Amino acid sequence: MDDPKDRSIADVSKAATALTLRAAVCAYIGYLAWQLLSAVRAGESPIPSWAGWLISAVFALSAAAFFLFAIRQFRLARKAAKSPPVSGEDDTLWKN
Repeated sequence: MDDPKDRSIADVSKAATALTLRAAVCAYIGYLAWQLLSAVRAGESPIPSWAGWLISAVFALSAAAFFLFAIRQFRLARKAAKSPPVSGEDDTLWKN
């Protein structure tokens, strides 16, 4: 039988890995928004200025929202890893 402490450490490790990957995705989306906005401001973009600003804003907002989601999921996973499993309950946090 698995030691609950080992299970907790493994679950927190999985949550930290997921948070790191999600943060990298957020950084990349933010980078894309910045690059698009830089091209629009320099006049090098083939799309209209208003559309560039709009798309950049959407990208930036989605990066921020996804980062908040990543933080929330990390906290929930960490909280679930620290709480003892309920009798008869399967560990469905990481399984689909």
